Amino acid sequence: MTFTAANSANDRLEKVTLQLLWTHQFEFAGFYAAQELGFYREEGFEVLLKPLVPGMNPVEEVVSGRADFGVSNSEVILALSQGQPVSLLANLFKHSPLVVLARRDSAIRHPKDLHQKRLMTSELDLHSAEISYMLASESVDLGKIYRYEHNYEVKDLLLGHVDAMTAYITNQPFQLQEQGVDYVVIDPANYGADFYSNTLFTHALEAQNNPERVEAFRRASIRGWRYALDHPHEMVEIIQTKYPSNKSRAALLFEAREISKLVAADVYPLGSIDLNRIQRLLNVYREIGQLTSTPDLSPYIWREALNAHKSGYLHQQTLNFSVEEKNFLNSLPMIRMCVTPHWMPYEGIDDKGHHIGIAAEVMDLLSASLGKPFKLIRTANWSESLQAVKERRCDILSAAANIQERRQFLNFTKNYLSFPNVIITRKQHSFINHISELNGKQVGVVKDYYQASVLQSDFPNINAIPVNNVAQGLELVSKGQLDAFVGAIASTGYYIQQKGLTNLHIAGYFPKNIQLAVAARNDWPQLLTALEKSVNALRPTDLQGIFQRWVGITAEPRLNYTLLWQLSFIAVVIVSVVLVANRKLKCVNEELTREVEERARMEWKLKELNLQLEYKNQRLHELSTTDSLTGLRNRYYVESSLENNLLTATVKRQAFSILLLDLDHFKQVNDRYGHGVGDDVLVQFSTLLKQSLKPQHIAGRWGGEEFLVLLPGYNRHMAQIFAEDFRQQVEQTLFPEVEHITISVGLAEALLEEAPNYLVHRADNALYQAKSMGRNCVVVADRDTVAFS
Repeated sequence: MTFTAANSANDRLEKVTLQLLWTHQFEFAGFYAAQELGFYREEGFEVLLKPLVPGMNPVEEVVSGRADFGVSNSEVILALSQGQPVSLLANLFKHSPLVVLARRDSAIRHPKDLHQKRLMTSELDLHSAEISYMLASESVDLGKIYRYEHNYEVKDLLLGHVDAMTAYITNQPFQLQEQGVDYVVIDPANYGADFYSNTLFTHALEAQNNPERVEAFRRASIRGWRYALDHPHEMVEIIQTKYPSNKSRAALLFEAREISKLVAADVYPLGSIDLNRIQRLLNVYREIGQLTSTPDLSPYIWREALNAHKSGYLHQQTLNFSVEEKNFLNSLPMIRMCVTPHWMPYEGIDDKGHHIGIAAEVMDLLSASLGKPFKLIRTANWSESLQAVKERRCDILSAAANIQERRQFLNFTKNYLSFPNVIITRKQHSFINHISELNGKQVGVVKDYYQASVLQSDFPNINAIPVNNVAQGLELVSKGQLDAFVGAIASTGYYIQQKGLTNLHIAGYFPKNIQLAVAARNDWPQLLTALEKSVNALRPTDLQGIFQRWVGITAEPRLNYTLLWQLSFIAVVIVSVVLVANRKLKCVNEELTREVEERARMEWKLKELNLQLEYKNQRLHELSTTDSLTGLRNRYYVESSLENNLLTATVKRQAFSILLLDLDHFKQVNDRYGHGVGDDVLVQFSTLLKQSLKPQHIAGRWGGEEFLVLLPGYNRHMAQIFAEDFRQQVEQTLFPEVEHITISVGLAEALLEEAPNYLVHRADNALYQAKSMGRNCVVVADRDTVAFS
């Protein structure tokens, strides 16, 4: 290695080089903080922070000895698995920033939409684990994409020279927003490629021979990152002063905000490394052909990084178990657990017999806090799991809803997970506004699931048909053997995608959500109370991290009409060849041809009727979700959209804000001019509001003269600019009879794990503040405070 000593008047510092992954920007703010605030100096280092230049590779720089430490994306993990002498010290970005950006007007929404489109990318991006896996999993043919060499600027996308580009979520979206260009983000994480990025590493020999020195450098670096995340504005000043960057202050602050999401320090301990996520990445490398085997990398991962991950999950507080609980737990060699075998991503059993999914990771936390191993007892289906715990062959169920019939043999902890249920039908079926529309229909539900119990007790007019698992129920709907299927939102989406059931869609929401708890046999009361304490000690950040790893927004599978027509063309060619080769079958073929043509005419007629029906269903859906006076969405639609957008923002780690608008002194308008004029004002105001919104925004009449606006992708600063612009526009507009009106606006940006009703409550409080301040203003709500503009 290249460590050398340097004498100074007061201390003896070791000169070391840290090779960065890119040019100077906020992406390396933690290292700048460690340098400028003296953290490296306190540990005895004089550090050269070396930006990347074209043609340079951080792994090669460290392996060759030209650098002592390096920062790399998932490439360093691939290099390690291929035998390169490196050691992983700390992971900083829990999610990769690499995405695909597309112009919204390009009609690109999913990876396969890149076919026959112009993509600006580099070989490095295209063959990264994230992009490679996403394209492979979505059956994207690179030969059908027009590829352009990357210049890492958005100019070509702005001018329409390309339709899409690989980009960093921390950089290029800001540039597009500055130019007012509407764009779409295709995130590999939503297609199962949620990998580490920005990992600190060193040479394997340095880690082996000088562990104290390596730990000191690692310690100072993590300390720097903790400071940088807590002081983003100060770090932007430092970057602009001492680390030349071509980014503006606003761009650096945007980058800081996005990086804080990627680091996710409120969910994962800084610098921690999860061996399971490393293993998943290696499996992906093997699937895409970059590895032939998946070696055990744990000896080459810094022990403190692995321990930091474990400590992030093991509860820091000591659970206050009673003497009876301790004695009972000490008497058990293990706790036997039954699960739902086919209910991904909530939980399942993989080919190797391992418990996987959201509930599996929660059970790992509970097992650690109880200090007892959970032994998986395998069953074929949920009904067998219920029977096993009833017969005391299992002690607990990992994820069960607390319903009356189960309380005869089970006790339940408090709920640790809650989510909506949905109604799945074939796509030609219209939107279901109320569950009663399924009366008399054959609706599939998994036998002994919560939804089956609710249908039987609360909706007896629906013909509930039991099935063995979610996949079977969806396949029966797809084949037309069932009218609908009711299941949990994430599991239905998971199996629709996995099974390729392209003719299914979500037609409506089931009126009751499902809430899951840990269920314990009721003859062991000490087990329940111990489990209850463990569940109560679960940290929301732990649960949020687990949720983010397992639940993604998946692309809606669509029928490939291009392939269908290609196959049809091939079939016609084959028929023609047969006709020429065998004239003796001419008469038969003519008869077959007439039959085919007749069937084709019938199919086209049926397709035309289906299109007409679909149009009518769409119109019916529009009418049922539209306010009849203003033409905006009605409250039912906005409430449903609010919940969906809030869930999407949580999963995709995106900003989301809402506005609650109220027309000032509107009662006086009705009293003075009459309700007819009042209605005209509402209509003109609604038209003005619709014209101000972007396509992804949603506005609806909340009640009377109150309106709710949903702004996905907008943080509170962006939303405040929009709200202030619109307030001024309303103030300057002439309305019939009354001439001028003003509005008051309450604004709230969604917080982590915030419920929809609380988000609206904060916006409503801000609106109240706006009125108390004299109206005609925008008030921004925070958790505890409000800001005025």
